Amino acid sequence: MGTEDDFKYLLDEIHKRDMHVILDGVFNHVGQFSRYFNKDGYFVEPGAYQGPTSKYFHWFDFEKFPDEYNSWWGVKDLPVVNKGETSFRNFIYADDDSVINHWNKFGVDGWRLDVADELPDDFIAGIRDQLSTNQILIGEVWEDASNKVAYNQRRKYLLGGGLQATMHYPLRNLILDFMLGEIDAKVFTTMIMTLEANYPKSAFFGAFTNMGTHDTRRLFTEMNEDEELTKRAIELWLTMPGVPCVYYGDEMGMAGGKDPDNRAYFPWDQPRGEIFNHFQRLLQSRQPWWQQSDWFECHAIDPDTLIYAYHKDSEHEMLQFNRKTGLSIIKH
Repeated sequence: MGTEDDFKYLLDEIHKRDMHVILDGVFNHVGQFSRYFNKDGYFVEPGAYQGPTSKYFHWFDFEKFPDEYNSWWGVKDLPVVNKGETSFRNFIYADDDSVINHWNKFGVDGWRLDVADELPDDFIAGIRDQLSTNQILIGEVWEDASNKVAYNQRRKYLLGGGLQATMHYPLRNLILDFMLGEIDAKVFTTMIMTLEANYPKSAFFGAFTNMGTHDTRRLFTEMNEDEELTKRAIELWLTMPGVPCVYYGDEMGMAGGKDPDNRAYFPWDQPRGEIFNHFQRLLQSRQPWWQQSDWFECHAIDPDTLIYAYHKDSEHEMLQFNRKTGLSIIKH
């Protein structure tokens, strides 16, 4: 098990290489056997399951103590925390040695918030207040984050003081639907330009563009385990606006269905060489100013073909993508 000294050493070495570390904050729920809930009594300190004597008891909502409690989507293994509880908020972000502030002191570069839909806006804002201007706050949001309604609340993720970017699941859905023939280029164009219009520029170009996560089927599986189709999907993905977020193994052409099939061991000895090489070439050819462009636009040439362009200062690039033949650069 690593120590905090190990973590600091890791951060320092990563930063020397001009890389960054974003931590994943899961603040909506805990495991039933965590020290806070302590269902099996493993920890000496009483958890919520041991009753009102526990300092964590009011972090959880019991319908009928002790075995009927609010859990994440009804999964009893994952008791939901009451985010309105002051002591919990202090523990996560408000106290000097809160979870956020403790790890910030090591020099982490930002946070990704799990299930941001289930974190109140003022809870997210409280976390944002603890971050420096050099740190980023990204949220897991599956829909258009600019107009999201969750639990009958109009969310303010991108209106300032909250999330700076989100995971770009809407783009993932567009790419999958386009590549599999569910939509044509005109629909793709309409939808991507709607997102571009809805999002603040920094959130649009800074979104995590993920084609696979632990919550989805793997890209290779989505592409019916067709290597050529997968390679073309990668071309479209890695040339779209945003920050490519590659789920481990997708660059090796791993197959995998829904959780837990998408969590297999990394295939060190079984890479799909063409897919892996394709990833490397495309990532190396990405232009950094794509993530900070003055504008991006996309048009449909015919049902199968997109043409899209980036422009910043005197730099510009125009690309053409056909879902049957792949990518070409028209002008740079």
